[in-house]
Amino acid sequence: MIYRCLDRIKYVTGFACVSIHLVATSSAVAIPYAAGVNPVGGTVGFTLNEPADTVTITRDGGNSIVISAAAAGSHSFDMTGFTSYAISVTHSAPVGWAESSISVGNPMLSFERANGVAVNNNPGSPNFGRFYVSQRGATVTFTGRQMGDGIYILNADATDAFGITDPNDMSAARTAGLDFSGSDSSPFRLSVGKDDTLYISDASDIHGGIYHTDADVSTGGNLLAGLGGVQPIVGQNHGSIISTPLVTGSLAGGDLVLYTIDQDLPGSVPDTGGHVWRYDIGASPNYSGSPTLVLDVSTLGTVSNGSIIFHDRNNGIHPFSFVQAIDSDITIDPLTQNILISQHGRGLLILDPTASTVLFNSIQFNIDKGGGLDIFQNIVSLKISPDGKTIAFRHGNVPEILLTSLDDLGLPILDVSDGTFLGLEQVPAVPSFSGYPRAPIDFDLAGNIYSAGNLAAGERLGIYSPGGDTAAITRSDGTFTINGLTHGEFLAGDLNGDGFVGIDDLNIVLIAWNQNVTHGVLLQGDANGDGFVGIDDLTTVLGNWNVGTPPPPGAEVSANIPEPTCLVVFGAAGSLMFARRRWPVSTGCRV
Repeated sequence: MIYRCLDRIKYVTGFACVSIHLVATSSAVAIPYAAGVNPVGGTVGFTLNEPADTVTITRDGGNSIVISAAAAGSHSFDMTGFTSYAISVTHSAPVGWAESSISVGNPMLSFERANGVAVNNNPGSPNFGRFYVSQRGATVTFTGRQMGDGIYILNADATDAFGITDPNDMSAARTAGLDFSGSDSSPFRLSVGKDDTLYISDASDIHGGIYHTDADVSTGGNLLAGLGGVQPIVGQNHGSIISTPLVTGSLAGGDLVLYTIDQDLPGSVPDTGGHVWRYDIGASPNYSGSPTLVLDVSTLGTVSNGSIIFHDRNNGIHPFSFVQAIDSDITIDPLTQNILISQHGRGLLILDPTASTVLFNSIQFNIDKGGGLDIFQNIVSLKISPDGKTIAFRHGNVPEILLTSLDDLGLPILDVSDGTFLGLEQVPAVPSFSGYPRAPIDFDLAGNIYSAGNLAAGERLGIYSPGGDTAAITRSDGTFTINGLTHGEFLAGDLNGDGFVGIDDLNIVLIAWNQNVTHGVLLQGDANGDGFVGIDDLTTVLGNWNVGTPPPPGAEVSANIPEPTCLVVFGAAGSLMFARRRWPVSTGCRV
């Protein structure tokens, strides 16, 4: 039973009454940014995901083009005679989570119990901002939309990526020649790799495994050899994959690594499943090598009250305990590299980057703090924001999006002592329910949240924004800055984003010298992303001194730079000016 009172929402279950801070929402504009930037000849086209107050395009550091009250959709500008550009999008909105105007009532975002959603967060790609939704079969939604069985691809402005305008056109569900038929769990969860490859997990018995496709879902194949997930596993290195396919590296780069939670593959105890595995795939798909057991959940044991920490395939308390882990999920914190694992019916574990130490166990945390029901107990999907500061998750018993902040160690900031879960935000969203708790969730690089529901009138995908004053910059060098935080492969030491490492960047470091700042914010001097401005940040700037193209006199940059600071402050500065080269650094996602 659910009831509301004042600014809190309470969930009464068989275990406890939980009170959560309620965040009001309404239909509004998501954080707007320039997505899908695609130079063709002398023209650069881009997609604005939402209307914006102002779009300012600078070319070679100047030569500005200004679009006021810019509409969502396609835009373009002339680049003849210029070599670089930056597309700055600014907008002001009331602070507080609100659903985007492009998702409210949009028939192209109607999905019947979508299994997965993933956003392309590669700012240097022409597919930047695209998002993918996995539809479980050829069914009809509550609103009457005819669905196909496969992957739907949408532009950042929530239009079909291939120009389909009829929401009932089943050809919009793309398959890349893969067979998704015969199961509600195929295709399942999704992720997008750093080279735009789409990874698709399959939790069905008949097709269990992982697929990979190109960005258009035109061609694809098995990432892991074989298909199927029926125990005992014979001749395969996997069973049915129930988690988001978590990848680092790429096939093209020869360094692809895959993490999964497998429903069927036995751990150290025969006939168990639900464990975390790592596959060091490298360059070749259809991988048949042996995986590494990262976490055997059957060895986790119990918390202080005797309750089991996580279910494996055979130790669940659910009537269908052998599939208890069907809604387990896994993600990595982009800031700390911690591994987060959730399991529907149990809770949330946060492990260190080596997966050898449990840093946070939500069940024990709740016991230690004297709380009631563990609010993490029925997570069905979770993601961490691109800045590594917030967990967003969907809950089997709470029909909204829940958010909680993370501290500098990557641990939840919560007070559960009075049973009200202070520090936990609730965002009204398309609802889900525990009987079929598949409500996928993802962030785009600007910080907007994408999540689908599965409850009758909620059979659709919603896009949600935190509001406030925002500034997003998409650049030709493949970097993206949102409110001062830069993501992507960029010129190390270029703290003000003008494409050149020089005195302005040095001043940023010197002004913030010896200070704790926001992790990864270049404009605060944190060149190496550790949250402290010191010798490493200075070395990054001086080690790339004079690299890049100097901006023309008077060109606008992304920060107000003070008068030059005397270099004599650091007597050894001259000796550090070496190795003038570009270093790949990502302050937004270091995976």
